[in-house]
Amino acid sequence: LTETAFLIEHSDTITSETGPDNAYNGDYFIYAETSSPNNPGVDFVMSSVYSNPWMTISFAYSMYGEHMGTVELQGSSDGTAFTTLWSKSGNQGTGWAFTTVDTAFSNGYTTVRFAYASGSSYRGDFALDDVTVGTSKGRYLALETACQRDGTIHISENIEFDGGGDNDDTSIAIKGRTLTITSEEVGVTLTGCTTNVADYGGLFTITDNADVTIKSLTLQGGEGALYGGCFYVEGAHLTL
Repeated sequence: LTETAFLIEHSDTITSETGPDNAYNGDYFIYAETSSPNNPGVDFVMSSVYSNPWMTISFAYSMYGEHMGTVELQGSSDGTAFTTLWSKSGNQGTGWAFTTVDTAFSNGYTTVRFAYASGSSYRGDFALDDVTVGTSKGRYLALETACQRDGTIHISENIEFDGGGDNDDTSIAIKGRTLTITSEEVGVTLTGCTTNVADYGGLFTITDNADVTIKSLTLQGGEGALYGGCFYVEGAHLTL
């Protein structure tokens, strides 16, 4: 396979009916341009090396086009042998999706790599945006950040909140957003903190005409929540 570079873009990609129309966050995103000669089976690779092991990575991705290939998120402790931690293939529809992937600290991954193999033809532009790498605390922060935007949030593994939001509580505020929060795996659980006192809902505080749908997730509220174990909803709509 030939290895080629991702490109930086601020609007739609040069090929119609593939790729995003604009960035997920901010002005720019990176993408794999799969027009000839970059198909079929051409590898696009982007990697970063960190001084300490990383435990979580969150990112937005776009996989729209009838010729989409396969993307893999990979981790490595030595920069040579890589383990695939997350993968998607095929056309996922228009727009952006957001996901968070966790790994155990004991794995010692210091290198993170995205590898995309192009599909059968030119309508297979894969795009990435808003990539955040961090420690276990980053799972909460990544979800908190994602909830400030419209769209779909995919939860890949269990998250147990341990504080870290405003006022040192466990509540994530969703104000005036249209959001779907769902899981990619069966049995994924969100658990509110049982020690810190949340100002409002133990998991989410939903206000200001927000329209939130939560599905395919198990929810366990925090015992210390002032206004409910899982949710505090005021002037908003919640579908479970």
